[in-house]
Amino acid sequence: MITVLGLDPGTSNMAWSVVDIWGPTRFRVRGLGMVQRPLKDMKGDMRPSIQALRRELNGIIKKHNVTHIGAERFQARGLRGNTGELVAFMLGMVSSFKQPSVFITASQWKNNFNKHCELKALYKETVLKPHEVDACSIAVYVGLRQLGHKDTFSWLRLHSAKYQRVLELNSETLKQKLFNAAEKKKAKENDARQKKSGTQGRKPSVQSRSSRARTIRKPTQSQPSATKRKS
Repeated sequence: MITVLGLDPGTSNMAWSVVDIWGPTRFRVRGLGMVQRPLKDMKGDMRPSIQALRRELNGIIKKHNVTHIGAERFQARGLRGNTGELVAFMLGMVSSFKQPSVFITASQWKNNFNKHCELKALYKETVLKPHEVDACSIAVYVGLRQLGHKDTFSWLRLHSAKYQRVLELNSETLKQKLFNAAEKKKAKENDARQKKSGTQGRKPSVQSRSSRARTIRKPTQSQPSATKRKS
């Protein structure tokens, strides 16, 4: 078994995943999420940003006892500012860890994946973010390659549904996301009920009806006293 940290850097963020891999269809997602401190600009002294990113990734590596690292290289598609340089800085920092690092292009793993299963369909069906799916798939691709499997995603033809379940059910991050989504839904339903009850008019109480009747009642003339004085 090997434990792979998969990284998917993008134009403005980076996803990570940690996957235990024994072989095709035999793997477990230990965690996934979005990197909180990716490099976003190259202004001024970059050392604090690089050190913060290194501490964050090093914490993930130590927590999950990562043995290998796999990351996607950035491929420029038109003019995208300094994204390519930022990704190069981050991957250069990743290569400084003691774990073996493998950097692959998006076409390497996506072409193999799409040959057996449609990646865009998986994006639509799962509750994970596309970057998180990619980070998991990069980890699986690199891990199976390290174990000697060349056609890494051939098993997806028969086990695509199982792959989606493994990504979702074995993710600690996802469990928290589902809990947060359920809480948000419950709060939204409570707000809707309160709003609905507030718009419905209440029946006036007996006291309010009687007080309203007193306000519209005509004043009565004073009646003469029933007792007369004796002459």
